[in-house]
Amino acid sequence: MKSLYIKRRKALYEKLKDNSIAILHSGFHQFKTADAEYPFVVNHNFYYMTGIDQADVTLVIGKFNNQYKELLFIDEIDELMAKWVGRTLYKSEASEISGIDVSNIKYNSAFNKYLVTTLQPTRHFENVAENVYLDLERREQALYNTFALVLSRRLRKDYPSVKIESLYAMVLRQRMIKSKEEVALIKESIETTRRAIYNVMSHAKEHSEESIANAYHDFVLISEKKINSFDPIIAAGHNGTTLHYESNNSPIEPNTLMLMDVGCYTNYYSSDISRTFPVSGKFTKRQKEVLELLDTKGKMPLIEFEKLAKTTRATIKKLESMGCIKLIEEQIYRNPLDILHIDKKEDLFTLSETQQKVYEGISKQIKEEISPQILLHGITASGKTEVYFKLIDDTIKSGKNVLFLAPEIALASQLTKRLARKFGTQDVAIWHSSISEGERYDVW
Repeated sequence: MKSLYIKRRKALYEKLKDNSIAILHSGFHQFKTADAEYPFVVNHNFYYMTGIDQADVTLVIGKFNNQYKELLFIDEIDELMAKWVGRTLYKSEASEISGIDVSNIKYNSAFNKYLVTTLQPTRHFENVAENVYLDLERREQALYNTFALVLSRRLRKDYPSVKIESLYAMVLRQRMIKSKEEVALIKESIETTRRAIYNVMSHAKEHSEESIANAYHDFVLISEKKINSFDPIIAAGHNGTTLHYESNNSPIEPNTLMLMDVGCYTNYYSSDISRTFPVSGKFTKRQKEVLELLDTKGKMPLIEFEKLAKTTRATIKKLESMGCIKLIEEQIYRNPLDILHIDKKEDLFTLSETQQKVYEGISKQIKEEISPQILLHGITASGKTEVYFKLIDDTIKSGKNVLFLAPEIALASQLTKRLARKFGTQDVAIWHSSISEGERYDVW
């Protein structure tokens, strides 16, 4: 892998502007309480460039006069701390892992001096960085902080002439294209996770608690010297309907489902696999049919699903109690006019000379508020409705609403279709004494 790390750093160097430095930091230990710490997880962008899995290590890639320069800053060996938690890397070991020459590996105590000499133009005029690239990953969390964010604030204050650039997206784009070595590591993680899931499944009848199933899973990872790439989700019954359930400590009821969403790291290359299986070992034929249909169709109304699956409410409730599905109440807006399947509005008809004269006369009275009531007289099919539609269109465009009254319910269906074709199903609602309570609610 050492040759890969060298190749990756050179590829990043090519993307930098001249007279620039790029800085990547491995991350810090995070305290849990008192003198206890959370397990250290290295910054993945840093690890991608160096292969070093150690806290408080800094990589610097320099580009001056289009010449490549790289430095690594590490902790000095602390013999006392080595007795407590183990020693850190020697320079020679860091060089062997990363491919960075030992002469270019310094101690962290020299980092600040390096920054001053590289960023301060009054000291000298060669190899002065005009741009500093930092791993600026930002999150909407009040207490979120990183080495890069702290350093960027310091540089803006102490070196205002230096331009801060983000290399976060640059490295991510580089990481998207996997080498054959990376693919092999991902496959190894997948295989370990597969064995862990199968270990849980093969002992499913022995699990009385989710925690026991969790132990069967973790046994495989520990025996293969792997760690979880995220907190595992091992959920039985209703717990499986919670997206990020991580307690893994509830009793497992008979005839329920077990959901597993798990993954592990191999050199920080992760797997992520989800599987659901019945604790009893198998689904009934009918349960399998119903679940396969729901998996194909996705979320849908209960009544519609019962008809499509040709199943009963009792079967649905049984699947819910097993944790296979989740029933929720949800307010849904139904438009009664959607059954008309009107995808496109029709243009209004061009009025005849007589219709236009009538329309202009009525429109003038409405605008000038001359008369609150206007009677339009004409025989059946003489074109009165087209005049109404033109006046309705004007009113809607002015931001107002229209109440269109029909003399009898028998005419409502025909008029609704004509109005919907002209003004769209979203802007037309029908209301009369024969519509149901549900339809009244939808209209309201």
